[in-house]
Amino acid sequence: MDAVVDFAAEETGGDQSTVDQVFRQQIWTPPAGMRITGITSDMTSSCTNIRGPNAGEEFLECHDGEVISLMPITGSLVNLMQVIGDTGGDDISGDNDCGCDTQIRRISFNPVTVTLSPR
Repeated sequence: MDAVVDFAAEETGGDQSTVDQVFRQQIWTPPAGMRITGITSDMTSSCTNIRGPNAGEEFLECHDGEVISLMPITGSLVNLMQVIGDTGGDDISGDNDCGCDTQIRRISFNPVTVTLSPR
């Protein structure tokens, strides 16, 4: 079972950089010889928004900013999401390194009920 996360961020000050990226991460594997044939719980999505505090400037080293814990605005799939919004440097960079960038730190899911069938 995969989680698909659509992460969109926009810096409201500074250089007003933006990013919209979709991530797919396997979060559960059915037992050997079984496959998921359906999701029987009504929890299939969640959405949250944030406008975080200013992280301040950074000098010589990374200043990641505050880790903010969020509850979903809609949906009940996600229990908790932790993000870093503003950082001391460029919040969104193209270096494929999440250090000192806006980022999702953790996603905690509520239990999901699935139907399994033999392969």
